[in-house]
Amino acid sequence: MSPPPDQHPFERAVEASVLNRLSDPDFGKEHLCDVMQVELSMLNRQLMAITGYTADDYILTIRLRIARELLSRTNWSVAEVASEVGYASASQMVQAIRDRFIPQVWRHQG
Repeated sequence: MSPPPDQHPFERAVEASVLNRLSDPDFGKEHLCDVMQVELSMLNRQLMAITGYTADDYILTIRLRIARELLSRTNWSVAEVASEVGYASASQMVQAIRDRFIPQVWRHQG
């Protein structure tokens, strides 16, 4: 699971850093700043310009994208996938999915 080659170099570096620590539930924007050797404001500014996401949202997006891939391509349980993508529990991952996607579904149905 490596970043696509057509990504912006900064985004590619950020995504690679997130993927390297994906299973670490403590990995967040502060750790990403340390790895990328930038201040949070610079990280957020760069990511927002390139992707439209803040650092927190970008990490969440990667976690949920990989979770979706694993759930569709493996026979792993939800708990195993949750652990693999950095959630402390399956219920925490399910809540993140609900928070991220359910409101969008409701908006499009109404």
